[in-house]
Amino acid sequence: MARIQVLELPLIDESNATDETRLRAPFALVIDQVSAEEIERLRKSEELSGFRKDCHASAVLVYNGTLDVA
Repeated sequence: MARIQVLELPLIDESNATDETRLRAPFALVIDQVSAEEIERLRKSEELSGFRKDCHASAVLVYNGTLDVA
């Protein structure tokens, strides 16, 4: 079964950003243990892009193997 982990990213100074954006800590969603077939299906669809935008994540990373986010 797939797992979702949050990878916190380094803060960057965005002087031109709005207060709401400046206060949000950047992060990436890491989804691992995904079947190769599902990864291929996701690549062909817009689901990950929509998911990333809905969560306000900087990126969504999908892997077949197991990753431990430290």
